Amino acid sequence: NDGGHVILHVEDGDDIMAKKVIVSGGAWMGKLIPEWSSHLHVTRQIQAWIDVGNDASYESYEMPTWIRSSWSDSSSDNDEVAIYGIPADPLSNEPSWIKVAIHGRNDIVDDVDEAIPRPLVTNGEMKELQLAAQDFLRPDADTTRTRKKQHSWLSSSPYPFIEAQSCLYTNSPDGHFIVGQPQMYKRVYGAAGLSGHGFKMTPALGKVLSDLALDGTTSLPIDFLSPKRFGI
Repeated sequence: NDGGHVILHVEDGDDIMAKKVIVSGGAWMGKLIPEWSSHLHVTRQIQAWIDVGNDASYESYEMPTWIRSSWSDSSSDNDEVAIYGIPADPLSNEPSWIKVAIHGRNDIVDDVDEAIPRPLVTNGEMKELQLAAQDFLRPDADTTRTRKKQHSWLSSSPYPFIEAQSCLYTNSPDGHFIVGQPQMYKRVYGAAGLSGHGFKMTPALGKVLSDLALDGTTSLPIDFLSPKRFGI
């Protein structure tokens, strides 16, 4: 803070001055707002896309977006996680692809800078995802479709996995967002610990943060998201 303003020092050497700053830096929030760092931990999550061919039962009017909130994998360190899926979209560029992902893996990322670029999904991670998905997907009789992308886990899968990627979650101790003002920054407001689903809350989070930055308060009920619950 400098004379009623916030000064941001950016990598190219320039300084940016603003009256207020809103920070929502995902996995980097612990570095951007250090006083929150001890209450945030970053984990690596796995997601994949599966080609279900011409099976219309996987389209949105037959299969909703779904989640199984408790699933146990005895072969990994994830005692209890969730698995969710998103149906095929006939209007998309890939109308036969569905998404399947694990939510809540405990694979801790100690240094987020080392996680970029994100390491490729491993064979073990794909087997973990296959095991989680097997109760929800029927094997495709036609598994001989040619794939240009050569992944070692494709050949062992009963489904034609087309692509797999990792992503980073930033989690708080109680699983709820941290939204509010850091004590050490009078003109800064932040949102952290969004646990991979902050994008669904973007309209509300945007309103809350803009209200706080402009008016210092908001009419929306956010007390349960306050950093004060952790003493920060």
